[in-house]
Amino acid sequence: MNSAYGRRAREEQEKTMRSVLKLFLHAGLACMLVLGLSAGMAPVAVAEEGSTESTPTLSLETSASVSTTESAESTPTGVCRIGAASYDTLQDALDAAPEATPTTITLLQDISVTEGLAIDNKIITFDLAGFNLAVSSAVGDGLALWDSVIDYRGPGSFTVASTAGNALYIYGGSCMLTGASVGAGGWFALDCDGAAFVTVNGSVAAAEDAAGAIRAMGGSQVTINGAIAAPVFIVFMDAEGVFAELTADDFMVPTTQPGYRTYSDGVSAVWVQYFGADTGVVVGVAGANNNSGSESGSGAEDTQSLPIGSVPDASILVKAGDMDSVEVALLPAGIAVIALAVVMALTRRERRA
Repeated sequence: MNSAYGRRAREEQEKTMRSVLKLFLHAGLACMLVLGLSAGMAPVAVAEEGSTESTPTLSLETSASVSTTESAESTPTGVCRIGAASYDTLQDALDAAPEATPTTITLLQDISVTEGLAIDNKIITFDLAGFNLAVSSAVGDGLALWDSVIDYRGPGSFTVASTAGNALYIYGGSCMLTGASVGAGGWFALDCDGAAFVTVNGSVAAAEDAAGAIRAMGGSQVTINGAIAAPVFIVFMDAEGVFAELTADDFMVPTTQPGYRTYSDGVSAVWVQYFGADTGVVVGVAGANNNSGSESGSGAEDTQSLPIGSVPDASILVKAGDMDSVEVALLPAGIAVIALAVVMALTRRERRA
């Protein structure tokens, strides 16, 4: 009996101890949870099935940090770039461009080069991207090119200038600009040789004491989609160094390019955009330095007389009473032929009288 009583007492004691331990365990877990939340630590949460998951706060902070880092790394630095590589100076980018290989240099800001640029055997397209590229020099040529192809694309401007040399000197190849100006005596805004091709989508200007706006030689061809402001418009020079200076009125008729006035010495040519209608007497032979070009055509001092049969493919008007010379005039070919016949008939009648 005593043994049965002792066994029941031990069972009651063990049951009580288990209850006490369970209370302590729940109390401990509750304290840990409260302490973790108050310290903002809760990196994980206990799910109903015992799995863990990252908290939303941790995920958002990490994502924002990564996004900010990537944005900072992707923003290019420098003044221009070739592909993903950026450069602190335009000269550095030009040095990195391989020879005779098409390369695009994209501007990242306005660039002003004041010490001039020299480019040899490069194929460069400047992507202006809305910025302005200005190349100038006070000690020599602004932009000097040899056997290179230089152009631009996109909005913005690409101009050259010099006060102590040519604004652009080019031998061979081609170049496209939005403007050129020279302010030095003895130099040109565009000096073109070696069958170079130059296009200016803007104005060309030369100072009063400059050699001229354009010099074209060696079969070069120049197109100006804008105005020329210069006392000496164009200079042509042949292989022997013989040159002819042309003014704005010294264009040839008919033009070889609609919408432009044509200036040529038979080897090189310059086309200047023109929207007006030519109505007066013009230069008889392109490249000849004469004083023709008056709108009225009245007076021998304003015209160029040529022997009959030597007039190029242009309309002609015979001087009444003088069958040994003709004047080049802006008349349609059919009208010119009729005029010639009428004048010849009148002249014969006057001579018979």
